[in-house]
Amino acid sequence: MCEPLIERGLALLGGARDLTWARLALLRDRFETVSTGTVFATRWLGYDLEAVALARTAGDEDDYAHTLEPFDWRTREETAAVLALARRWRRPAAVITALNVACRDALFLHGAFADALARGQELLEAATRYGSLPGQAEAMAAIAAARRATADLPLARQTAEDAAELIARLHPDHRLHVIVEVPLATMLAYYLGGDWAERARRAADRAGSPAAGRPGLLGLHVGACAALAYARAGRPASAERLLAALLPVLERVEPTIHHHTFTVHYSAIAAWELGAAHRAASLRRLVDRLVGAGAGDSLVASHSLCLARMSALSGEWARAAREFAEARRDLDASGHRPLRAIADHDEALMLVRAGSGDDARIATLLADALDAFRAVGMNDWEHRTLALRAPPPVVGGPSPGGLTPREVEVLRLISAGRTTRQIAETMTVSRATVERHITSLYRKIGARGRADATSYALRQGVADRG
Repeated sequence: MCEPLIERGLALLGGARDLTWARLALLRDRFETVSTGTVFATRWLGYDLEAVALARTAGDEDDYAHTLEPFDWRTREETAAVLALARRWRRPAAVITALNVACRDALFLHGAFADALARGQELLEAATRYGSLPGQAEAMAAIAAARRATADLPLARQTAEDAAELIARLHPDHRLHVIVEVPLATMLAYYLGGDWAERARRAADRAGSPAAGRPGLLGLHVGACAALAYARAGRPASAERLLAALLPVLERVEPTIHHHTFTVHYSAIAAWELGAAHRAASLRRLVDRLVGAGAGDSLVASHSLCLARMSALSGEWARAAREFAEARRDLDASGHRPLRAIADHDEALMLVRAGSGDDARIATLLADALDAFRAVGMNDWEHRTLALRAPPPVVGGPSPGGLTPREVEVLRLISAGRTTRQIAETMTVSRATVERHITSLYRKIGARGRADATSYALRQGVADRG
């Protein structure tokens, strides 16, 4: 509705370049659509630089704050300067905008989760003081996310519920409704477990909607959440369909666009859960680009952990071992205890998949992971670790879990890291037939995805260790 009014106002100015022109220019649509269909996604093109300069030099605090777009890329030093402005300014809207930008920079750009938590709390105090409901909702959403990096995951869950109550009071089209429904919920389920089938349905519905992709730039992030949810829900074909839609877009856009890190990391986790070795090279390139751009880690993975997983998927065991060691150092330094435990679990899973004879190393990794999962209340991961460390029974008896011979064969190929297409080619059946076998065997053995199925196959002695 506003676009024609903005353009009419600019035309009436007759080419003048003053503060009024700058204010109107800053209202222009600056989003470019980069993907439609399965995933609707846009990227932020940035404000007109002349308008930014005029607003900052000729305008007031509110004008300056309007030039502080959360979707812009900023270095840590530039974010520190924004935070200094927030603490010096007096106009409520300007203060809230600057604090929100500084908080989201720490969370989405720099991977500085302790800073994000502190800035979120500062934003909450300011928004409460000024009576800003949207500001309080932004703060609570950021705090709920940042607390995922702490050892107090039950508090993180409660904070997410508190954030959802605040966000429910906002306009139905506010982007925070998407945030609480998909990214926050997916992140919580990743650490604490949840109904992955429901998560997948909600995320997939949102991923293809313009409401997620424009103007909040959430389409890619939500699509990657959907890919992970489908992988964990035992829907490999649906997960693969989303990865096939996401990765080419991620290759085309800059690694500094908003939500890029989370999108790449969720996609890498989905590929790891699926055992999708054919995705490893593309995802490695994407992670390397993030590192080169200076992007920080996300709340669901570190760059080094993603690289370790991709090396493991590619069968580069020695390289993966070095990268898992680097991931542990990185996560020890950041204090991200939940992810640190997952890194131990995943290295043990790699060694089991590789048929490693280093039983002592595997046992140590799993014991350390189990202790950490129990300490922070990650019951879902505790169960996965117990399943992985359980000794396999004697082979030669009846098919485990009531599986049919064809389902056992599919399970064996899944444990070998074969994709659905590769399984179909090996068994000379259609992909739809393989998908039906996968759905059936997952239901029978209680698996949520390929990682669970591989663990089960190893315990039952039917895994392909070759």
